Amino acid sequence: MQNPIKKEILDDFRSMNETQLLNKYFRTGNDWLDLKKKIIEKLKYEISESESIKLEKKPLEFTKPASVSQYSYLLFPAVYFSVYEPDGFEDNMNELLPEELAKANAAGMVYCSGFSCSSNDHDSGGGNDSGGSSCSSCGGGCSS
Repeated sequence: MQNPIKKEILDDFRSMNETQLLNKYFRTGNDWLDLKKKIIEKLKYEISESESIKLEKKPLEFTKPASVSQYSYLLFPAVYFSVYEPDGFEDNMNELLPEELAKANAAGMVYCSGFSCSSNDHDSGGGNDSGGSSCSSCGGGCSS
């Protein structure tokens, strides 16, 4: 949770339909199709909610997850801070990390899930990602 979601990706999820997003951001085929569609739906929803909160000037109320297993609660703040506060993204997200993630993040560990990979390596290791690790969507794992 060190880098905001790229503006181009957020713009794509605002403007593209499900089929276009599936073709651009996911591996082809019907493996995990329902999950891929849910991810698209969830990200579109979180972008819309972020815009609604900002336009209606509602107070921000983010729930800090109690454990790593609740990391999905971080999607909305990640989207919001990517759109409206990209320069303070890392600091804002660090405030919301569960304690065990915050401690491990400071120690430079790598985290992987079926959807994302995060590393505390600030060195740009090449490629198109922002650090020295690489990931594959939907269960491909990651390496650092």
